[in-house]
Amino acid sequence: APPTAYPYYTVSPPIYTAHNVGEIFNINVTVNNLVPGWEAVGFQFMLSWNSTILQLLDITNGTWLPPFGASPNQGVLFMTDPHPNYAVVGAVVMPMLNGTWHTPFPNTKPGGIETPGVLAVFTFNATMQGLFPNTLWCYLNITGTAVANWLGQPITQELSLTKDGYYSIIPKVLGRAIDVYVCNYPDGYNGAGQNQPS
Repeated sequence: APPTAYPYYTVSPPIYTAHNVGEIFNINVTVNNLVPGWEAVGFQFMLSWNSTILQLLDITNGTWLPPFGASPNQGVLFMTDPHPNYAVVGAVVMPMLNGTWHTPFPNTKPGGIETPGVLAVFTFNATMQGLFPNTLWCYLNITGTAVANWLGQPITQELSLTKDGYYSIIPKVLGRAIDVYVCNYPDGYNGAGQNQPS
């Protein structure tokens, strides 16, 4: 019988707030709820964003699948097709030279415990900031998701659990600003400095 758990994709962190233009940050795309019984070796998705306020700098293989040439199989063939406002990403676990795969297959629920697998890391640059009170924002949308087994057959996904991301940047305040903080707390905890919570 096939497994009763179905994989799905998410953006992590689900919400990211930038503070200044030029801020560089990472967004992960993860695979969740995948068990070895699906014998999955192929993964694909598209992530889109607003290129007016975000600039894509890089896409790298995540920490979940081993890099190309690494054991236990031959690592992963990681492919990207970046554009100004979207990117298509694919990853295929490469078999051994004889065309077979070592088990276990990729798994994000080892021992039944959920540990989302970071499939890809997107590095962005915040390029535009609104003037107070206008907050610039956009969704980081995941579409075109696919998971396939070693026979090239599609694996059913739990699409209702797919979670997009949300990006925003704090609006710029023209003129002077007041920094309110607690004097008897140490730095890092007292709220001293721009956009620092107490």
